[in-house]
Amino acid sequence: MRAVIAICLLTLAGCSIDMPPADFAACGPTEPLPDAGTAPPDYWHDAKPIIDSKCASCHVEGGIAPIALVSYGVVRDWAGLIRNAITRKLMPPWPPNDCCESYQHNRSLSAVELDTLVRWIDAGTPEGDSVGAPPSMPQPPPRLSRVDVTLRMPVDYTPVANEGTSELRCFVVEGWPHDQEMYVTGVDVRPGNSTVVHHVIVQTVEEGAVAGLKAREGADGRPGFDCRGLRGELHVNGSVGGWTPGSVPQESPDGTLGVPFAAHSQVLLQVHYDVRAGDGMPDQTEIDFQVAASVKHRLRGLVAVNPLWLANDGLEIEAGDADAMHNFAYDPTVFFSKGKPLFIHSVNLHMHYLGSRGRIGIQRNDGSWDCLLDIPEWDYHWSSWYQLAQPVQLNPGDLVYVECHWDNTAANQASVNGTLPPPRDLQWGAADEMCAGLLSFTDTWP
Repeated sequence: MRAVIAICLLTLAGCSIDMPPADFAACGPTEPLPDAGTAPPDYWHDAKPIIDSKCASCHVEGGIAPIALVSYGVVRDWAGLIRNAITRKLMPPWPPNDCCESYQHNRSLSAVELDTLVRWIDAGTPEGDSVGAPPSMPQPPPRLSRVDVTLRMPVDYTPVANEGTSELRCFVVEGWPHDQEMYVTGVDVRPGNSTVVHHVIVQTVEEGAVAGLKAREGADGRPGFDCRGLRGELHVNGSVGGWTPGSVPQESPDGTLGVPFAAHSQVLLQVHYDVRAGDGMPDQTEIDFQVAASVKHRLRGLVAVNPLWLANDGLEIEAGDADAMHNFAYDPTVFFSKGKPLFIHSVNLHMHYLGSRGRIGIQRNDGSWDCLLDIPEWDYHWSSWYQLAQPVQLNPGDLVYVECHWDNTAANQASVNGTLPPPRDLQWGAADEMCAGLLSFTDTWP
């Protein structure tokens, strides 16, 4: 059975919507490619700068990627695999469809960069002359312009796979030094072992919740606790940042944006570990914070999710369904103040392992559509927050549209390394399969 639910929530409960068009927006103009008669690129002056900027932050000794692409010989030997990965757009990992919206810190290859690497490989990977070439190693990773607080996981932790080849572990990190409300204007997550740390979510925990979370620690004899069932992953108001491979520190422009950090709160880390590189690799991740006593714009979170689905403890997805779909329109009326607009700064789509594709958009009050995020090939391992290049205005009367698709075939279940049960009729609850749009916003800008 294909599950299709289209509902308007909150003040518009029960109202149906039409499906949006297949494409929210068209691609803009692209850079012109070199003429066919242009001399082929070489490694030192053409290919290497691209590899250093778009690949080497992960493909480095001790990094989470399996091949260190830091020398001509290694890149040459793996050229065929590189060509396959970049032409299929599997690497660098950048799931969003660039025809939807523009984002900061885009890791994808531009049309010119892709053309340069393909032409270089097809020409036989000429090395060229290293004279005048950039340094032989990538530049050091960027850091916050100012660090006010540094916190660290209390002890080393060695991950143990409990979801195929991965583990989701939570740690309460105490030691926040401020006893009054502050604003986080910048976050830099620094994995202690980037070979096994796949992604990190940093959240605040208010004082009243700290004891309950700490009581869960050590229940299985190891530091932290298993947080696969922790519903806090949707508590976006407490989210202050995160990290995925290739990401850069998140810092507010001129300190104008800040996420509130309540007095006497502590930090909760959700760390997704990937142990495909081997067991027995400990991690002790650190987080740098930039903080301010006041900011011009208070950054808050909005979770667009279907509460009827959660109340019913799941959405039935028939075994063998290759394209189960769930969509809904969320009315953010409760977030508007005196009829003034909101300004969306970042967006995230959340599904789990069965997800195949999804998107988040805005259905305008006049019936038009705008795209915020389109993920044509979902991969849970690369889920992330995406910072919009420019804030998008959300007006009273506009709806947030969320659409999720899942592949519940036996072949797809088998492809996630034993994470899921054998094929059968499944009732995926909020802790297993999900469909949510997560947005950060301010109610003033600029």
